[in-house]
Amino acid sequence: MIRALILFLSSLVFSQMANAAPLDLFCEALEKEESYANGKGHLKFVTVDESSGWISKTTDLRNRVHTDETIRLLATIKLTLLEKFDAQLIVVNPPHRGIFVPFQDEAGKKETFAAFQTIQQQMRDAGILIPDTDKALLEKPELLTDFYLQRDTHWSPKGSGVVAQEVARTLTRAGILEIPEGEPRYKLVGQEQLAITGTLTKFVEETCGFDVQDETYFAPVITPNVEDVSQLEAALFGDIEDTGEKNIVLMGTSFGRSNNDKFRWIGQLKHALQNDIQNWSLAGGLTLTAFEAFGHTELPENPPEIVIWEFPANYVASWISHDFRQVLGAISGQCESPKTEFLFEVPAGNESEVLFQDPIPMSDLASIDLPNFEIGNLQILVRGTSEKLRPIRLRRRDRFPVEYRTSNWRTYTGDLAGEVLGLKIKDVREPIKARLQTCDT
Repeated sequence: MIRALILFLSSLVFSQMANAAPLDLFCEALEKEESYANGKGHLKFVTVDESSGWISKTTDLRNRVHTDETIRLLATIKLTLLEKFDAQLIVVNPPHRGIFVPFQDEAGKKETFAAFQTIQQQMRDAGILIPDTDKALLEKPELLTDFYLQRDTHWSPKGSGVVAQEVARTLTRAGILEIPEGEPRYKLVGQEQLAITGTLTKFVEETCGFDVQDETYFAPVITPNVEDVSQLEAALFGDIEDTGEKNIVLMGTSFGRSNNDKFRWIGQLKHALQNDIQNWSLAGGLTLTAFEAFGHTELPENPPEIVIWEFPANYVASWISHDFRQVLGAISGQCESPKTEFLFEVPAGNESEVLFQDPIPMSDLASIDLPNFEIGNLQILVRGTSEKLRPIRLRRRDRFPVEYRTSNWRTYTGDLAGEVLGLKIKDVREPIKARLQTCDT
Protein backbone atom coordinates (compact mmCIF):
# COMPACT_ATOMS: atom_id res chain seq x y z
CA MET A 1 0.00 0.00 0.00
CA ILE A 2 2.80 2.41 0.89
CA ARG A 3 4.68 1.51 -2.29
CA ALA A 4 1.54 2.03 -4.37
CA LEU A 5 1.05 5.58 -3.13
CA ILE A 6 4.73 6.46 -3.59
CA LEU A 7 4.56 5.25 -7.19
CA PHE A 8 1.41 7.29 -7.66
CA LEU A 9 2.99 10.41 -6.19
CA SER A 10 5.97 10.06 -8.50
CA SER A 11 3.57 10.02 -11.46
CA LEU A 12 1.82 13.27 -10.57
CA VAL A 13 2.27 16.13 -13.01
CA PHE A 14 3.28 19.14 -10.93
CA SER A 15 3.25 22.81 -11.68
CA GLN A 16 6.91 23.08 -12.62
CA MET A 17 6.15 21.27 -15.86
CA ALA A 18 2.84 23.07 -16.40
CA ASN A 19 4.37 26.56 -16.18
CA ALA A 20 6.82 26.19 -19.05
CA ALA A 21 6.65 29.81 -20.20
CA PRO A 22 8.46 32.47 -18.12
CA LEU A 23 6.26 34.46 -15.75
CA ASP A 24 6.33 38.17 -14.94
CA LEU A 25 7.20 38.10 -11.23
CA PHE A 26 9.76 40.84 -10.58
CA CYS A 27 9.42 44.51 -9.76
CA GLU A 28 11.78 46.87 -7.95
CA ALA A 29 9.34 47.28 -5.05
CA LEU A 30 10.22 43.75 -3.92
CA GLU A 31 13.67 45.08 -2.96
CA LYS A 32 12.35 47.99 -0.88
CA GLU A 33 12.05 47.83 2.90
CA GLU A 34 8.73 49.69 2.98
CA SER A 35 7.02 46.94 0.98
CA TYR A 36 7.29 44.69 4.02
CA ALA A 37 5.59 46.97 6.54
CA ASN A 38 2.15 46.42 8.12
CA GLY A 39 2.53 42.83 9.21
CA LYS A 40 4.48 41.58 6.19
CA GLY A 41 7.89 41.49 7.82
CA HIS A 42 7.91 37.67 7.87
CA LEU A 43 8.12 37.75 4.03
CA LYS A 44 11.22 39.97 3.89
CA PHE A 45 12.80 39.76 1.34
CA VAL A 46 11.02 38.07 -1.54
CA THR A 47 13.09 36.94 -4.52
CA VAL A 48 11.83 35.45 -7.78
CA ASP A 49 12.99 33.35 -10.71
CA GLU A 50 10.84 34.15 -13.72
CA SER A 51 12.18 31.30 -15.86
CA SER A 52 11.11 28.56 -13.40
CA GLY A 53 8.16 30.36 -11.81
CA TRP A 54 9.50 29.99 -8.27
CA ILE A 55 9.14 32.65 -5.58
CA SER A 56 11.19 32.50 -2.37
CA LYS A 57 11.80 34.55 0.75
CA THR A 58 14.88 35.05 2.87
CA THR A 59 13.52 33.01 5.79
CA ASP A 60 13.10 29.92 3.58
CA LEU A 61 16.74 29.25 4.54
CA ARG A 62 17.48 28.98 8.26
CA ASN A 63 20.05 27.15 10.33
CA ARG A 64 18.49 27.28 13.80
CA VAL A 65 18.25 24.08 15.83
CA HIS A 66 16.81 23.10 19.21
CA THR A 67 18.41 24.36 22.40
CA ASP A 68 18.91 22.05 25.37
CA GLU A 69 15.86 23.70 26.93
CA THR A 70 13.51 23.25 23.98
CA ILE A 71 14.42 19.62 23.42
CA ARG A 72 14.02 18.94 27.15
CA LEU A 73 10.56 20.49 27.11
CA LEU A 74 9.56 18.45 24.04
CA ALA A 75 10.61 15.29 25.85
CA THR A 76 8.53 16.38 28.86
CA ILE A 77 5.48 16.87 26.64
CA LYS A 78 5.95 13.36 25.27
CA LEU A 79 6.28 11.91 28.77
CA THR A 80 3.28 13.83 30.14
CA LEU A 81 1.01 12.61 27.32
CA LEU A 82 2.16 9.05 27.89
CA GLU A 83 1.93 8.98 31.68
CA LYS A 84 -1.21 11.07 32.08
CA PHE A 85 -3.25 9.94 29.07
CA ASP A 86 -1.47 6.84 27.69
CA ALA A 87 -1.09 8.77 24.43
CA GLN A 88 1.87 8.38 22.07
CA LEU A 89 3.38 11.52 20.50
CA ILE A 90 5.00 11.81 17.09
CA VAL A 91 6.40 15.20 16.06
CA VAL A 92 6.32 16.11 12.36
CA ASN A 93 8.42 19.04 11.12
CA PRO A 94 7.98 19.81 7.41
CA PRO A 95 11.53 20.57 6.26
CA HIS A 96 12.61 24.12 5.44
CA ARG A 97 11.20 25.27 2.10
CA GLY A 98 14.51 26.76 0.95
CA ILE A 99 16.02 23.28 0.59
CA PHE A 100 13.73 22.71 -2.39
CA VAL A 101 13.87 26.11 -4.16
CA PRO A 102 15.90 25.55 -7.37
CA PHE A 103 17.51 29.01 -7.58
CA GLN A 104 18.52 29.29 -3.92
CA ASP A 105 22.23 29.42 -3.07
CA GLU A 106 23.56 25.84 -2.94
CA ALA A 107 25.77 26.51 0.10
CA GLY A 108 22.79 27.98 1.93
CA LYS A 109 20.64 24.98 1.00
CA LYS A 110 23.26 22.56 2.30
CA GLU A 111 23.58 24.50 5.56
CA THR A 112 19.80 24.55 5.99
CA PHE A 113 19.49 20.82 5.28
CA ALA A 114 22.22 20.14 7.82
CA ALA A 115 20.19 22.13 10.37
CA PHE A 116 17.11 20.05 9.53
CA GLN A 117 19.12 16.86 10.02
CA THR A 118 20.31 18.16 13.38
CA ILE A 119 16.74 18.95 14.49
CA GLN A 120 15.66 15.44 13.52
CA GLN A 121 18.58 13.82 15.31
CA GLN A 122 18.07 15.91 18.45
CA MET A 123 14.56 14.51 18.73
CA ARG A 124 15.67 10.94 18.04
CA ASP A 125 18.33 11.24 20.75
CA ALA A 126 15.67 12.49 23.19
CA GLY A 127 13.44 9.49 22.46
CA ILE A 128 10.83 11.52 20.57
CA LEU A 129 9.17 9.73 17.68
CA ILE A 130 9.55 11.44 14.29
CA PRO A 131 9.14 10.49 10.62
CA ASP A 132 12.52 9.90 8.99
CA THR A 133 12.00 12.64 6.42
CA ASP A 134 15.68 13.61 6.39
CA LYS A 135 16.76 10.06 5.63
CA ALA A 136 14.14 9.69 2.90
CA LEU A 137 15.40 12.84 1.18
CA LEU A 138 19.00 11.59 1.30
CA GLU A 139 18.11 8.13 0.02
CA LYS A 140 15.87 9.38 -2.80
CA PRO A 141 17.11 12.71 -4.23
CA GLU A 142 14.20 12.70 -6.70
CA LEU A 143 11.98 13.65 -3.74
CA LEU A 144 13.68 17.07 -3.71
CA THR A 145 11.73 18.04 -6.83
CA ASP A 146 8.29 19.60 -6.24
CA PHE A 147 8.26 18.83 -2.51
CA TYR A 148 6.90 22.36 -2.00
CA LEU A 149 4.60 24.50 -4.13
CA GLN A 150 6.42 27.06 -6.25
CA ARG A 151 4.56 30.21 -5.23
CA ASP A 152 3.09 29.28 -1.87
CA THR A 153 4.73 28.71 1.51
CA HIS A 154 3.26 25.20 1.94
CA TRP A 155 4.25 21.74 0.80
CA SER A 156 2.76 20.11 -2.26
CA PRO A 157 0.73 16.87 -2.19
CA LYS A 158 3.95 15.12 -3.18
CA GLY A 159 5.76 16.47 -0.12
CA SER A 160 2.94 15.76 2.31
CA GLY A 161 2.54 12.29 0.84
CA VAL A 162 6.20 11.45 1.39
CA VAL A 163 5.95 12.54 5.03
CA ALA A 164 2.67 10.66 5.55
CA GLN A 165 4.39 7.44 4.46
CA GLU A 166 7.28 8.12 6.83
CA VAL A 167 4.81 8.67 9.69
CA ALA A 168 3.27 5.27 8.92
CA ARG A 169 6.69 3.60 8.89
CA THR A 170 7.68 5.15 12.21
CA LEU A 171 4.46 4.18 14.01
CA THR A 172 4.44 0.62 12.69
CA ARG A 173 8.15 0.14 13.41
CA ALA A 174 7.57 1.31 17.01
CA GLY A 175 4.70 -1.17 17.41
CA ILE A 176 2.22 1.64 18.10
CA LEU A 177 0.06 1.12 15.02
CA GLU A 178 -0.74 -1.98 13.03
CA ILE A 179 -1.90 -1.23 9.52
CA PRO A 180 -4.52 -3.84 8.56
CA GLU A 181 -3.91 -6.10 5.62
CA GLY A 182 -6.54 -6.96 3.06
CA GLU A 183 -9.30 -4.58 2.02
CA PRO A 184 -8.19 -1.01 2.84
CA ARG A 185 -10.30 1.41 4.87
CA TYR A 186 -9.16 4.31 2.71
CA LYS A 187 -8.36 3.97 -0.96
CA LEU A 188 -6.73 5.95 -3.72
CA VAL A 189 -9.26 6.48 -6.52
CA GLY A 190 -7.45 8.84 -8.87
CA GLN A 191 -6.24 12.40 -9.11
CA GLU A 192 -7.67 15.85 -9.66
CA GLN A 193 -6.21 19.10 -10.91
CA LEU A 194 -6.13 21.97 -8.43
CA ALA A 195 -5.22 25.63 -8.73
CA ILE A 196 -3.91 27.88 -6.00
CA THR A 197 -3.20 31.58 -5.69
CA GLY A 198 -0.35 31.10 -3.25
CA THR A 199 0.66 33.34 -0.37
CA LEU A 200 3.76 34.48 -2.26
CA THR A 201 1.79 35.06 -5.45
CA LYS A 202 -0.61 37.33 -3.57
CA PHE A 203 2.27 39.33 -2.12
CA VAL A 204 3.89 39.83 -5.53
CA GLU A 205 0.55 40.84 -7.05
CA GLU A 206 -0.16 43.37 -4.29
CA THR A 207 3.38 44.76 -4.29
CA CYS A 208 4.01 44.90 -8.02
CA GLY A 209 0.48 45.64 -9.21
CA PHE A 210 0.17 42.92 -11.83
CA ASP A 211 -1.57 39.55 -12.05
CA VAL A 212 0.29 36.26 -11.76
CA GLN A 213 -1.34 33.12 -13.08
CA ASP A 214 -2.47 30.58 -10.51
CA GLU A 215 -0.24 27.62 -9.83
CA THR A 216 -1.79 24.36 -11.03
CA TYR A 217 -0.95 20.86 -9.89
CA PHE A 218 -2.47 17.40 -9.59
CA ALA A 219 -3.37 15.84 -6.25
CA PRO A 220 -4.42 12.34 -5.22
CA VAL A 221 -8.07 11.69 -4.42
CA ILE A 222 -8.51 9.46 -1.38
CA THR A 223 -11.88 8.29 -0.07
CA PRO A 224 -13.24 5.91 2.57
CA ASN A 225 -13.58 2.42 1.11
CA VAL A 226 -17.31 1.78 1.52
CA GLU A 227 -19.87 -0.11 -0.49
CA ASP A 228 -23.03 1.91 -0.11
CA VAL A 229 -24.31 5.37 0.78
CA SER A 230 -25.14 4.51 4.40
CA GLN A 231 -21.60 3.26 4.97
CA LEU A 232 -20.21 6.40 3.33
CA GLU A 233 -22.26 8.61 5.66
CA ALA A 234 -21.06 6.63 8.66
CA ALA A 235 -17.44 6.88 7.54
CA LEU A 236 -17.66 10.60 6.90
CA PHE A 237 -19.53 11.46 10.11
CA GLY A 238 -17.80 9.08 12.49
CA ASP A 239 -20.62 6.68 13.39
CA ILE A 240 -18.92 3.40 12.57
CA GLU A 241 -18.49 1.25 15.68
CA ASP A 242 -15.94 -1.44 16.35
CA THR A 243 -13.83 -0.66 13.29
CA GLY A 244 -10.58 -1.35 15.10
CA GLU A 245 -9.34 2.11 14.29
CA LYS A 246 -7.28 4.05 16.81
CA ASN A 247 -8.15 7.48 18.14
CA ILE A 248 -5.58 9.63 16.31
CA VAL A 249 -5.49 13.41 16.63
CA LEU A 250 -3.52 15.81 14.44
CA MET A 251 -2.39 19.08 16.02
CA GLY A 252 -1.04 21.28 13.33
CA THR A 253 -0.80 24.45 11.31
CA SER A 254 -2.08 25.64 7.94
CA PHE A 255 -0.11 22.74 6.41
CA GLY A 256 -3.03 20.59 7.54
CA ARG A 257 -5.92 23.05 7.55
CA SER A 258 -6.78 24.25 4.07
CA ASN A 259 -9.86 24.45 1.88
CA ASN A 260 -10.53 21.08 0.24
CA ASP A 261 -7.38 19.69 1.92
CA LYS A 262 -5.49 21.21 -1.00
CA PHE A 263 -2.11 20.00 0.27
CA ARG A 264 -3.58 16.50 0.83
CA TRP A 265 -1.85 16.05 4.20
CA ILE A 266 -5.00 14.76 5.94
CA GLY A 267 -6.13 12.51 3.11
CA GLN A 268 -2.70 10.95 2.68
CA LEU A 269 -2.30 10.46 6.43
CA LYS A 270 -5.60 8.57 6.49
CA HIS A 271 -4.47 6.47 3.54
CA ALA A 272 -0.97 5.79 4.89
CA LEU A 273 -2.22 4.90 8.40
CA GLN A 274 -5.50 3.34 7.19
CA ASN A 275 -7.13 5.19 10.06
CA ASP A 276 -9.39 8.18 10.58
CA ILE A 277 -7.76 11.40 11.81
CA GLN A 278 -9.30 14.04 14.08
CA ASN A 279 -7.94 17.22 12.56
CA TRP A 280 -7.28 20.02 15.08
CA SER A 281 -4.94 21.85 12.72
CA LEU A 282 -5.41 25.60 12.65
CA ALA A 283 -4.33 28.04 9.94
CA GLY A 284 -2.36 30.89 11.49
CA GLY A 285 -2.12 29.08 14.81
CA LEU A 286 1.66 28.62 14.72
CA THR A 287 3.13 25.97 17.02
CA LEU A 288 0.86 26.47 19.95
CA THR A 289 -2.78 27.28 19.29
CA ALA A 290 -4.30 23.96 18.21
CA PHE A 291 -2.54 21.99 20.93
CA GLU A 292 -3.47 24.44 23.69
CA ALA A 293 -7.14 24.54 22.61
CA PHE A 294 -7.27 20.73 22.60
CA GLY A 295 -5.45 20.46 25.93
CA HIS A 296 -7.83 22.83 27.70
CA THR A 297 -10.99 21.14 26.38
CA GLU A 298 -11.12 17.79 24.60
CA LEU A 299 -7.99 16.06 25.91
CA PRO A 300 -9.17 15.33 29.49
CA GLU A 301 -12.53 13.94 28.29
CA ASN A 302 -11.44 12.02 25.20
CA PRO A 303 -7.69 11.36 25.28
CA PRO A 304 -6.30 10.10 21.96
CA GLU A 305 -4.09 7.07 21.55
CA ILE A 306 -1.79 8.85 19.11
CA VAL A 307 -1.02 12.58 18.84
CA ILE A 308 0.59 13.80 15.61
CA TRP A 309 2.02 17.27 16.21
CA GLU A 310 2.97 19.12 13.03
CA PHE A 311 4.80 22.43 12.84
CA PRO A 312 7.40 23.52 10.26
CA ALA A 313 11.10 23.14 11.03
CA ASN A 314 11.31 26.85 10.23
CA TYR A 315 9.63 27.55 13.59
CA VAL A 316 12.42 25.98 15.62
CA ALA A 317 14.13 28.74 17.65
CA SER A 318 14.89 29.57 21.27
CA TRP A 319 11.58 31.45 21.66
CA ILE A 320 9.65 28.26 20.95
CA SER A 321 10.35 27.22 24.55
CA HIS A 322 7.57 29.59 25.65
CA ASP A 323 5.09 27.77 23.40
CA PHE A 324 6.22 24.38 24.66
CA ARG A 325 5.74 25.54 28.25
CA GLN A 326 2.23 26.74 27.43
CA VAL A 327 1.38 23.41 25.77
CA LEU A 328 2.63 21.61 28.88
CA GLY A 329 0.49 23.88 31.02
CA ALA A 330 -2.58 23.05 28.94
CA ILE A 331 -2.13 19.26 29.03
CA SER A 332 -1.17 19.21 32.73
CA GLY A 333 -4.65 20.32 33.80
CA GLN A 334 -5.97 22.62 36.50
CA CYS A 335 -4.25 23.13 39.85
CA GLU A 336 -6.35 20.77 41.97
CA SER A 337 -4.21 21.13 45.09
CA PRO A 338 -2.53 24.56 44.91
CA LYS A 339 0.67 25.04 46.87
CA THR A 340 0.14 28.79 46.78
CA GLU A 341 -2.73 31.07 45.79
CA PHE A 342 -2.55 34.81 45.38
CA LEU A 343 -5.35 37.27 44.55
CA PHE A 344 -4.44 40.58 42.94
CA GLU A 345 -5.77 43.28 40.62
CA VAL A 346 -4.39 44.12 37.20
CA PRO A 347 -4.83 47.81 36.28
CA ALA A 348 -6.04 48.84 32.82
CA GLY A 349 -3.37 49.97 30.39
CA ASN A 350 -1.42 49.23 27.23
CA GLU A 351 1.19 47.34 29.25
CA SER A 352 0.04 46.72 32.80
CA GLU A 353 2.61 45.50 35.32
CA VAL A 354 1.96 43.90 38.71
CA LEU A 355 4.87 43.23 41.07
CA PHE A 356 4.17 41.08 44.11
CA GLN A 357 5.26 42.40 47.49
CA ASP A 358 6.29 38.88 48.51
CA PRO A 359 7.68 36.71 45.68
CA ILE A 360 5.95 33.34 45.19
CA PRO A 361 8.07 30.15 45.08
CA MET A 362 7.81 28.38 41.74
CA SER A 363 6.29 24.91 41.35
CA ASP A 364 5.65 22.67 38.33
CA LEU A 365 2.75 24.77 37.09
CA ALA A 366 1.68 28.39 37.18
CA SER A 367 -2.05 28.95 36.59
CA ILE A 368 -3.52 32.45 36.18
CA ASP A 369 -7.22 33.28 36.02
CA LEU A 370 -7.86 36.55 34.18
CA PRO A 371 -11.66 37.03 33.79
CA ASN A 372 -12.64 38.45 30.38
CA PHE A 373 -9.04 38.25 29.13
CA GLU A 374 -8.94 35.32 26.71
CA ILE A 375 -6.85 36.61 23.79
CA GLY A 376 -3.63 38.58 24.11
CA ASN A 377 -0.10 38.51 25.50
CA LEU A 378 1.32 38.36 28.99
CA GLN A 379 4.58 37.62 30.75
CA ILE A 380 5.20 35.94 34.07
CA LEU A 381 8.27 37.55 35.64
CA VAL A 382 10.45 35.00 37.40
CA ARG A 383 13.84 35.15 39.06
CA GLY A 384 16.04 32.09 39.15
CA THR A 385 18.86 31.13 41.46
CA SER A 386 21.20 33.32 39.41
CA GLU A 387 19.13 36.40 40.45
CA LYS A 388 18.58 37.12 36.75
CA LEU A 389 15.08 38.26 35.81
CA ARG A 390 13.45 36.03 33.20
CA PRO A 391 10.07 36.63 31.55
CA ILE A 392 8.00 33.58 30.55
CA ARG A 393 5.69 34.56 27.71
CA LEU A 394 2.14 33.34 27.20
CA ARG A 395 0.17 34.30 24.11
CA ARG A 396 -3.11 33.60 22.39
CA ARG A 397 -3.85 34.89 18.92
CA ASP A 398 -7.32 35.75 17.69
CA ARG A 399 -7.16 32.54 15.66
CA PHE A 400 -7.83 30.65 18.90
CA PRO A 401 -11.21 28.92 18.29
CA VAL A 402 -14.02 30.95 19.86
CA GLU A 403 -15.81 27.91 21.23
CA TYR A 404 -12.73 26.81 23.19
CA ARG A 405 -11.58 30.13 24.59
CA THR A 406 -10.83 30.35 28.29
CA SER A 407 -9.69 33.00 30.74
CA ASN A 408 -7.41 30.46 32.41
CA TRP A 409 -3.75 30.69 31.37
CA ARG A 410 -1.25 27.98 32.35
CA THR A 411 2.45 27.43 31.82
CA TYR A 412 5.02 24.88 32.95
CA THR A 413 7.86 25.92 35.24
CA GLY A 414 8.83 22.53 36.67
CA ASP A 415 12.37 22.66 35.28
CA LEU A 416 13.04 26.10 36.75
CA ALA A 417 14.04 27.06 40.26
CA GLY A 418 13.31 30.42 41.81
CA GLU A 419 10.42 32.79 42.45
CA VAL A 420 7.54 34.46 40.66
CA LEU A 421 7.95 38.22 41.04
CA GLY A 422 4.88 39.43 39.13
CA LEU A 423 3.55 39.74 35.62
CA LYS A 424 3.01 42.08 32.67
CA ILE A 425 -0.10 42.08 30.50
CA LYS A 426 -0.64 43.98 27.27
CA ASP A 427 -3.82 45.81 26.29
CA VAL A 428 -5.89 45.46 29.46
CA ARG A 429 -9.09 47.38 28.69
CA GLU A 430 -10.46 47.45 32.23
CA PRO A 431 -9.14 46.40 35.66
CA ILE A 432 -9.05 42.63 36.23
CA LYS A 433 -9.43 40.85 39.55
CA ALA A 434 -6.99 38.00 38.95
CA ARG A 435 -5.79 34.87 40.70
CA LEU A 436 -2.41 33.13 40.50
CA GLN A 437 -1.98 29.53 41.65
CA THR A 438 1.11 27.35 41.67
CA CYS A 439 1.03 23.60 42.03
CA ASP A 440 2.89 20.40 41.30
CA THR A 441 1.68 18.16 38.52
